Amino acid sequence: MKQLLTKLLSFVLIAVLLLPIGSELIVSAQNAQKASKEELPVIYITTDTGRPVTKKEYEGAQMVMTLPDRYSDYVNEYSMGTGGEIQMRCRGNSTYEMGDNRIGKSGKFSYKIKLDKKANLLGMGESKHWVLIANFYDVTNLRNKLVYDLSGAMGLSYTQSRWVIVNLNGKYQGIYTLCESIRIDEGRVDITDWEERAETIAERIAKAEKLSDANTETLIEAMENDLSWVTTGVFERYKISDYCDTSELNINSGYLLEYDQRQDGDTSKFTTGMGVKMQLDSPKALDTNPEMKAYVVNLIADLEEAITSETFCTDEGRHYSEFVDMQSLIDYFIIFHLFKNIEFGHLSIYLYIEDGIIYFGPAWDFDGSSGNQVTLWPDWIKHDQWFFMGGRAEWWKEMCGDPYFVVQVEERWQELRPLLDVYMESLPVWKSYIQTEADRNFKHFGAPKNWYITDSECLSFNIEYKTLVTWLEQRIAWLDEQWSLRDPNMEDRGLVSSEKITMDLTYSDGSKLSEDRLSLGGCKSDYLYNMEQKSNLKLTISTKHTTHRKVAIYINGKYYKTEVLNLDTPAEFTIPRAKLDEEPGAVNVIYAVGFNDSTYYRASYVTVRMSETDVKRGDCVLQAGDDYLITSYGGTVTLPEIDVHANGFTAAGWTDGKNLYAPGSECVLHKSLRVWIDWERNDTVAELEIKPGKAYVGSPVTPTPPSAEEPSGVDQIAPKRNSYWWTLLIAVPVVAAGGVAGGVYYVRKRKKKS
Repeated sequence: MKQLLTKLLSFVLIAVLLLPIGSELIVSAQNAQKASKEELPVIYITTDTGRPVTKKEYEGAQMVMTLPDRYSDYVNEYSMGTGGEIQMRCRGNSTYEMGDNRIGKSGKFSYKIKLDKKANLLGMGESKHWVLIANFYDVTNLRNKLVYDLSGAMGLSYTQSRWVIVNLNGKYQGIYTLCESIRIDEGRVDITDWEERAETIAERIAKAEKLSDANTETLIEAMENDLSWVTTGVFERYKISDYCDTSELNINSGYLLEYDQRQDGDTSKFTTGMGVKMQLDSPKALDTNPEMKAYVVNLIADLEEAITSETFCTDEGRHYSEFVDMQSLIDYFIIFHLFKNIEFGHLSIYLYIEDGIIYFGPAWDFDGSSGNQVTLWPDWIKHDQWFFMGGRAEWWKEMCGDPYFVVQVEERWQELRPLLDVYMESLPVWKSYIQTEADRNFKHFGAPKNWYITDSECLSFNIEYKTLVTWLEQRIAWLDEQWSLRDPNMEDRGLVSSEKITMDLTYSDGSKLSEDRLSLGGCKSDYLYNMEQKSNLKLTISTKHTTHRKVAIYINGKYYKTEVLNLDTPAEFTIPRAKLDEEPGAVNVIYAVGFNDSTYYRASYVTVRMSETDVKRGDCVLQAGDDYLITSYGGTVTLPEIDVHANGFTAAGWTDGKNLYAPGSECVLHKSLRVWIDWERNDTVAELEIKPGKAYVGSPVTPTPPSAEEPSGVDQIAPKRNSYWWTLLIAVPVVAAGGVAGGVYYVRKRKKKS
């Protein structure tokens, strides 16, 4: 997989317009309300009562959107005529509590918006439910959108967003981020929706029993609020199997959870054995079905038991990777550590369950991240430190001691590095797009009074933007260093490794494996397996512990075998090659756990990287994308040419993150070097053409857009959420309504909604 992803990243960069919109919603720009003179869309909201909006209850209101020219084709009820009806209330915690506590004007809150009917707002798909984020702690207004788009580019479930200007009851409210709300829905967290199923089944019952419209609505609401029918098969006098196929009612799917220490939602809640407080965002009525709730509670308990075990397995021998989607877990961990979100492991951690597997995402609430300080310790904003976890994020802290987890984090970081460069190149474009409005917003509202301010006189959008960029550059460089160590000691946890357990790995015939000299980034492996050998491996484990009686080994998290081990008797294992991840470049982790009778005692591990060639001592390696060029020390290699071009980007050459190297140039190697393509933006937002419903899918040099009658072109390229395996990696500068985002998009097969 890594080889495919890296190769495609090196040779494919396609400009894609990620604006999925149904053709039935596209109308002529001539019929649209006159475009706003503003660069950003403007949302005008007038409440029915004119009273201040609170968090306690929804207020009725009218909403109208005016659109700049670039959005003129994105027309819906709210951007035409007098707009449409909505319900709105304040949302959030710190933003709501501190909304009146600002240096400038007060009253900048975040809002939950519920439309009168579904609408496709600015190309983000149809829904009734939207959120206006005030970015309360972020003067740049960049952090949330940057994280949301980046997490989607990585392959996580994510929230689409656009920058807008808001006016409420005739008063300027400044720049906001309009985004999708986190909920189960097609195109959002696209998993089984129990409330939708309740509605569907109720409508089938109503049709069969010829119920009135009023009685149908009553039945729908009753079945949504009482889920007992899912497992009993009966609701009131209705037998569910008479109206639908009950084999589809599988309770191992359809749960959206929030790991939030506040537990302030009006929904089902529970606390894990480690004290992690969870709440069910959907289905809200889970308490009405004890069997369904028990399934969720027990699945989370199994994950927690495995994570906290010395073997990283449950008592039944199931590794935590059997309960969780490892890719989403690792990417979620990286997102939080890259931006150093101060709420990590405490608030706003989302996960969902589908087909018995726990997935992490979407990422949410990142205004207090990436060097942005509120009222916490100054150490928390430093770019060159891990989190101060304390009693927080214990799940992740435990996993930081698992070699299998750490190796995957380090290898995944290397895969993502070119993507991060693309995003850093996009920041100046985003800045130019929102700067006028961000300056105006800051002059009007200022910063929160409880913000960590060293010199309030020098605060401005420009200065905070420079602070953000510098912090991210330093953070990425620091993580480059940390995630190239054998033991990066994440969160001061350190890998589980005993110096008194010796693990020696050879080929089956006793010949030695080479030292891993291909580890130019990511985990430094102990051994290099030459795949031309086509041989099994022999593992010998010795111990200096007098109390050892046996040792069990786990290969990439999976239990393999147990053998006798003591001072006099080393343990020997034959490891079939088929038990390893045989993809070239893959790092395999062999984890050994020594036992005193049946009690855990000590553990250690070795790692082995798969390779299609050997690298001898004294050789130097140049890794350019997915190509390995090997020469002796002081030898010369020629950097590959770069023939990929993309709209909005120019390939400046090869980079190692610090230096730039010209394609086709000769390099004398005195050390091994890993390089990737350095893409530089050559556009501005004003020069970009917005065309809804189209995506350029063909050659990066001569793009061929699909016809307007084929909106599936967008569907083929958009980053799919909740898809379970990837088929293609494309490095994409994404032109989205409301901004420009560069990114790597994984095009994956989509799991159909049940």
